Amino acid sequence: VGVILFLVVATPTPSRSKVLNSPTFTGGECEVYFYGGIEPQGFEGGRNMRRICQCYKDTAYFATLYDQDRRIPLYSAYVYGKNEGSRCGRNVAWCIEPQLTDQNENDNLEKSPSENAPGGWFNKVRDFQAVDQDYKHSGYTRGHVNPNGHHKNEGSRSATFTFTNIIPQPEQANQEWARGYETKMETLTAGCSETYVITGASPGDQSLRNRVNIPDYIWSAFCCVDNNGRPMKSGAHILHNVAGEKVIAMSLASLQLELNINIFKNDCQ
Repeated sequence: VGVILFLVVATPTPSRSKVLNSPTFTGGECEVYFYGGIEPQGFEGGRNMRRICQCYKDTAYFATLYDQDRRIPLYSAYVYGKNEGSRCGRNVAWCIEPQLTDQNENDNLEKSPSENAPGGWFNKVRDFQAVDQDYKHSGYTRGHVNPNGHHKNEGSRSATFTFTNIIPQPEQANQEWARGYETKMETLTAGCSETYVITGASPGDQSLRNRVNIPDYIWSAFCCVDNNGRPMKSGAHILHNVAGEKVIAMSLASLQLELNINIFKNDCQ
């Protein structure tokens, strides 16, 4: 596989999301979502990439490397938490990140703007990221990269409902990723003290409305550690992002070879 380096709407409670000027997450509050504090290697290049510390109510919950040109996340990093209570956690609207448009904007996530938003805000926002109108009546679902169901409280789940954590997925592919990967994490991580997860999207050649890249693949890798922080096991999954395909489980080493990247420090060994 050739892979390049994926309601009821209420007024959202203000969320906070920091767009970093730093070329690394190291030393920041989202460093804790990477095993050993080291982010994946192999995503360097000329693309317009931004690092985002995704927060909700002043609490950081995960980290995202976002491609502003393609308007999709390249990966999101988080620590897996067994889901407790309502799986939905969807009491907020789909959000955008104002600081991707203007670094001087506040660091609160905002509801995706309407086309008649004052001051031309809609057009300013859509220059740098996806908006809700990109997905409406498009034939594609809003696919979470960092799944809301992998988080254990309302705040961490709600933080995932931002277009900086979303890729276009055919409905069948979205359902297959949930069935073949997302719902299996509780079993895969049994016995782990903590599980570090990197889930990403491999950009494709097609785009949604000539704006939002439609990834060829969505993939995920996990690194499970004991209560002393020592690696216990690892694993990975990948799905061709088209209808009718099945999730493929594989080793971390195989996924890294496939993607030509290094996902975890010391290969989680």
